[in-house]
Amino acid sequence: GRMYLNAGHESSGHITMWATYFLQKHPEIFKKAKAEQEAIVKNRPSDQKGVTLKEIRQMDYLSKVIDETLRVVTFSFVVFREAKKDFMINGYTIPKGWKVS
Repeated sequence: GRMYLNAGHESSGHITMWATYFLQKHPEIFKKAKAEQEAIVKNRPSDQKGVTLKEIRQMDYLSKVIDETLRVVTFSFVVFREAKKDFMINGYTIPKGWKVS
């Protein structure tokens, strides 16, 4: 229960914020993502409102930007446990007091 709530708390908003931040820091990636979106909008019927599932599936580059954001930004820093005693795992010693996620 608790881990699920922490891991899911506002995660979409955080990923959107971080993706926006990374796009601002990397203008060449922003330009490519923007060009993809403009091409999709240009090819839609003029009376269409909203985004279709077909259009979402065409957003290959933006999807890769989001995937990379998910890879780079970890939310595990907010979901951790503290080792109550020294213990071994896969040949490594985790000392008492260390934070693990």
